Amino acid sequence: MHEPAKEKHSSSHFALFCCALLLGMGFALLSLFPFGLLNRTIPFALAHALLLRSDPAANAVLNAPPPRIRLFFSEDLNDLTSRIVVVDTTNHQVDNDDSSVASSDSREMDISLPLLKTGTYVVVWRSQSAEDGHIATGSFLFRIADPDGNVPPIPAVLPTGHFPGAAGVAGNTTLDAPTIFQTIMTWLALLFMTFWVGGVLWETWILPPGSQKDGTLAQASRRAGEAFRNWAPYPLAGVILCDIGIVLAQAAELTGSESGAFSLPVLRAVLFGSAFGRAWWIRQGIACAAALLLLLVRQRHLTNEEETTSAVDAEKANNNSPDDVGESEYIPPWAMAVKETLRGIPRIPRLLFAGVRQRSWPGRVELLFALALIVAFALSGHAAAVSASQRTYALGVDLLHLLCTTLWVGGLLYIALILVPAQAKLSITDRARVLAQGLPAFGALAFLGVLVLASTGSLNTTIHLTAFEQLFTTLYGRILVVKISLFLMMIIISAYHAFFLRSQLTEELKQQEAVVEDFVSVPALIQGQSSHHVHQGQDDRQSLLRIQTLNNRLSAWLQREAVLGTLILLCVAFLAAFAGTLAPPPPPVSATSQANQQPAGPYVQTQTAHGYRVTLQIAPATFGTNTFTVTLKDM
Repeated sequence: MHEPAKEKHSSSHFALFCCALLLGMGFALLSLFPFGLLNRTIPFALAHALLLRSDPAANAVLNAPPPRIRLFFSEDLNDLTSRIVVVDTTNHQVDNDDSSVASSDSREMDISLPLLKTGTYVVVWRSQSAEDGHIATGSFLFRIADPDGNVPPIPAVLPTGHFPGAAGVAGNTTLDAPTIFQTIMTWLALLFMTFWVGGVLWETWILPPGSQKDGTLAQASRRAGEAFRNWAPYPLAGVILCDIGIVLAQAAELTGSESGAFSLPVLRAVLFGSAFGRAWWIRQGIACAAALLLLLVRQRHLTNEEETTSAVDAEKANNNSPDDVGESEYIPPWAMAVKETLRGIPRIPRLLFAGVRQRSWPGRVELLFALALIVAFALSGHAAAVSASQRTYALGVDLLHLLCTTLWVGGLLYIALILVPAQAKLSITDRARVLAQGLPAFGALAFLGVLVLASTGSLNTTIHLTAFEQLFTTLYGRILVVKISLFLMMIIISAYHAFFLRSQLTEELKQQEAVVEDFVSVPALIQGQSSHHVHQGQDDRQSLLRIQTLNNRLSAWLQREAVLGTLILLCVAFLAAFAGTLAPPPPPVSATSQANQQPAGPYVQTQTAHGYRVTLQIAPATFGTNTFTVTLKDM
């Protein structure tokens, strides 16, 4: 047995690994720099129904009282829960209490006013998106000057109207109890959905239970399948309960009290008065139908194992192709892992069709429910809130993003919560073989999913952000930076355990099998061979120890990566809560600056000196371009 030349072509293999890793990292970094040419072609959309402009404008100084207030928002409004209130400096309501969404424009909300006197008034608004159900509040002021052009002062403490969370002129997203509760419910709903859908995708395309030709893998996949069937109803029940919690949190936020969460009129308005309510019912229906299917049908996969081919068996068959026969050059284990991953990508379409074909009709219905649940989550998200001309594009990007998230993060959760614990009763070698031979097929799908996630994440960032500075000047942007950082950490961890730890484990398993074969082939009846047997036994124990160490390390890193995935989902929930911070607040106006305010209309000042009358006129005497006219007359 000769020693291969280990340095041959090592530089080319290292370059292959660097290209594979940097490709994914480069796509991920696009999320940080999406504001160049992409921003000219990709539509922009604000999350939540945020105030875009108003008539009168924020902080306006008017010569005459306005007959009504008109507000224009970024999304369609729920007419039953969106409202405007106009108050004076004593927090007394002065409008006609007829706030409504305009019949001609579902993104416009109006309210009529009586003949107002000179003074300072605050417009307090609350909007609920008819598409994603998110609630936003805010306020701004305007002033009416007296006939002489004098501008009323601004009080030190501004009124807040009658809406919770509307303090101040700018309006902002606050972490009150309903918002925190809704964020937690959103995170858990995403987590439960990702775990269940990821498990269904895993059992369809990675390790279908009992369909492997290898006895150890078949036993391991069967154990994991049984464990997942026992677990599956619980995440679906979690989705149902968390969706109910989201609606209750919205009702509490709309009423301003925890007891208002059970207000029937508000719940009716949320669930039956918007597109979000329709998407919510679809989510509930799919989750309930899938849970019922799991309870009624226990056997979801084909039982004729001879007619099924798992991704692992297909991968092994392809690895034994004639292209690899006769190769004499040494390929490092990590380079071989990269090569297997890249070679697996072109075979993904065939793998997808084979996975669907090998499932029984209940299994195909379950897969259909899983994909439909992803669509329902997308329909109740920000992508569904953009304008009709942009909705198809935004929904397509969001669907791809959710699908790849469930494939990658859901697959990791399946490994950490189902596959690894289900193999506890197997021997060390068999547990290691499950990870070494079962993960390559997952690696190809996950690698492609990472590329799609990086691309769609970049596009989503471009849709919702208008400037690079918003990544650091808004709370939404800072959370997005944390999410991108966690995503990059997951890529690095994936590359480490997929291309190094797993490749080392595979190499140790091959060496351990070679040691066992050599030990068995030695004639036991030959004199003087007992010391050889002892030496082989010691090598076998050392090999088992190395295998156990690598297997434990690989399992630990997979679990850490799954934890990072759950943190990314938490960031997604916080992004939904703080999307309102992307709206720029109106210019701040304080009471201390009111002395410097100029009266409405042209400024005119006349003085006499040394027998001359000097008149200065400034028009229009507002911020921006003004015309200065000086008139000098002899007295």
